[in-house]
Amino acid sequence: MSGPERAVAAARDPDEYFARVRAESEAAAAADVREREQRRALETRVKLLRLIGLRGLAERLAGRA
Repeated sequence: MSGPERAVAAARDPDEYFARVRAESEAAAAADVREREQRRALETRVKLLRLIGLRGLAERLAGRA
């Protein structure tokens, strides 16, 4: 949606427009949190595999092999 389209949508029904914007923002934030948690979990698995001596598996899991 372009700037003028946003302005028209906000002018027509501000409550609906801002509710949609808030929902989109919350969805994007939730996706960022999920991505960060998944990356952290992968990093933890890689560290654990390295600790127990499975460096090759750790490197493959990390995408470096």
